Amino acid sequence: MQQIMQMLASLKPKPQMEAGDQVILQTSMAETKRREVKDMGELALQKEKLKADMLAKNRQQQIDIALNASDRLTEERIKSAELTHDAAALQHEQQQTALAAQQSAQQALGGLNGIQ
Repeated sequence: MQQIMQMLASLKPKPQMEAGDQVILQTSMAETKRREVKDMGELALQKEKLKADMLAKNRQQQIDIALNASDRLTEERIKSAELTHDAAALQHEQQQTALAAQQSAQQALGGLNGIQ
């Protein structure tokens, strides 16, 4: 008997909501939907911002790499120029030393020629 009563109770139509309650439910559901759409939009914006930040960081890294390579090349050129300058100065000094030695030898020989 109790089972039959429960069965009848479950078949019995549920009372409809009052109009005020329906409005509150619909308003609540609309607000929930609005928040969901807002959250999705914010997530999309955050995703785009993250992408843009990553692209900017990648570009800056590429610029830094290019600048470093350019700086290294400039340093190498400066060192090469310094070495070339040093080599030229050394060669000039060697020539001056050789010329001075030659002049000294000529004077020494010239002095010996005058003694004979």
